[in-house]
Amino acid sequence: MFSRSDGRWALTVGVLALLWLGWGLITRGPMPDAPFQGPDKPTPEVIDLNRAGRPELETLANIGPTLARRIVRQRLIDGPYRTVDELREVSGIGPQTLQALAPHVDVCGPLGCR
Repeated sequence: MFSRSDGRWALTVGVLALLWLGWGLITRGPMPDAPFQGPDKPTPEVIDLNRAGRPELETLANIGPTLARRIVRQRLIDGPYRTVDELREVSGIGPQTLQALAPHVDVCGPLGCR
């Protein structure tokens, strides 16, 4: 039936397949705790504009990757935000967007939030 070289070939392919599958499981990272929530993003309680990174800002309604990047860039250029109203200086944030964001963001510094 099988020659000795066929057996070695099958064993080699099997070992490589197991290694490949194992590597995929290791590098994929942990499985999420909750199932996919759908297209709606959960809105956090309050985000500190001076500490939030792009991923955290993207959890806010109407804030995508581009606008989150602009908010962080503005903070890096002009320094920490002193008031939430300074978000108006970010390209793409108008009065309506600011009004929608205001309850979900705050400006915190070394002495606490305002």
